[in-house]
Amino acid sequence: MYNFDNLEEIYRTYDTRQGALMKLKFYFLILSTLWAHSVLAQDEQQETSPVFYGEIAHLPLIVKFPDTSKIRPKLARITIGMDINENWALEGMAATTVNKDEEVTATMGGVFLKPHTPVAEDVELFGRIGFNRTLLGGSAGGAVSNVAYGFGMQMQLTKDYYGQIDYMMYGRGPNSESTRGLSLALGVRF
Repeated sequence: MYNFDNLEEIYRTYDTRQGALMKLKFYFLILSTLWAHSVLAQDEQQETSPVFYGEIAHLPLIVKFPDTSKIRPKLARITIGMDINENWALEGMAATTVNKDEEVTATMGGVFLKPHTPVAEDVELFGRIGFNRTLLGGSAGGAVSNVAYGFGMQMQLTKDYYGQIDYMMYGRGPNSESTRGLSLALGVRF
């Protein structure tokens, strides 16, 4: 006869593997779509020198723990980036706490690939995908290192200055703690 005692355990193992496979497929789909967009958008090849930019942002980080408790330290985020071409940029990001929540601090750094495309005059939509490491201090000590991703909108204010809003998922830790946030930034091209 058949033994169904461990059927639930087999299902959980299968479900976990399927979840990881689905995430991998999802990331592959995003990157291949962005790559195709970049290639198709290159109809007019223009020789442009790399454009560097810097941003400073206010980030109310949300750290969510497995027991559904949340803390919200406020961070100042600095981003330095370089436009690789019309549709892609490479960014380095760092942030540190400027206002604690429940004596918890956060410091983070990451590297991101940023595809962007204009949707109207002086307005761009963008995405970010990369790697981020968040160090939590105080009563929530620990580290969250993972793939980070997000999206946002950027509006040109003058020739050199722009405003930006973005939502980022900075990572998920081994105990299901997650770090994410909505930030407002001011940027300058140089």
